[in-house]
Amino acid sequence: MITIDDLQALYDTSYFEERENDISIKEKQRDNPNALSEVTFTFSGKLIYIKSCFLDDSKSIYRIHAKHLNFKKICDGAFIIKHQDNLFLIWVELKSGYNDVCKKAIFQLPVSYIKLKSHLKNFPNYIPNHYKELGIIISYSPQESENDNESIMASKRKLVKYETVYDSIRFKYDKDIRTYQATFLNGDDFGFNDMNIQDDLKMNSLYIHHCIADSPNMTINLDAILDSL
Repeated sequence: MITIDDLQALYDTSYFEERENDISIKEKQRDNPNALSEVTFTFSGKLIYIKSCFLDDSKSIYRIHAKHLNFKKICDGAFIIKHQDNLFLIWVELKSGYNDVCKKAIFQLPVSYIKLKSHLKNFPNYIPNHYKELGIIISYSPQESENDNESIMASKRKLVKYETVYDSIRFKYDKDIRTYQATFLNGDDFGFNDMNIQDDLKMNSLYIHHCIADSPNMTINLDAILDSL
């Protein structure tokens, strides 16, 4: 397993923290006091917290053909954790409005996926197939005005005269996340086949777990999520 010493030997030490039993992820907010602003994950043992600034500072080195992905938009952080006998890489994103889950979050996770794995591959202790990978998105539940049923969503799609690749991806994953609070992001949908990167950095399929926020500051049992996989 990659250790914090491995990471800090190559990069600025301020990018990483080793945490025990809990970690808080904060979302930058403007003026809304009721917006989702902080989530605390509880877990057993230790994890390595990789801060979002680590991913953000590397945005300029990527060239990409998928125009619907913006490499300036990354997730709120990532975890490296050993749970029971399994190693996990976890990407985390907080959104207040549910609509931003499929408008923004599902596009931020593939970007963060590439960036993090391109760094981790430099470490001898990182063996990709030893890690299970997932994304966690936290947001409030859809409001009534956002909670469109399938027929309404279909009508909306007909109103879009020229549906973009971005629109088709967004509609595709919205139904699963609304219904099951989970989905699998398919790398082909995000243009991974056209990217000028090595195959071991490309996302084939990434499981996404959606957590419903119940307050601006909440606690999530990470162990329970990992046990459910």
